[in-house]
Amino acid sequence: MLAIAAAVIGGTSLFGGRGSVWSALLGMLVIQSIQTDGLNLLNM
Repeated sequence: MLAIAAAVIGGTSLFGGRGSVWSALLGMLVIQSIQTDGLNLLNM
């Protein structure tokens, strides 16, 4: 599920669009920063 979310956040369309590896990596970076920094700020 995280891989699909990373691709979508990176800009790949779910309806047969084209994407690149770099955009998926950017999406994964966004997800990872939200998980680590966001949860630390909430003391979870």
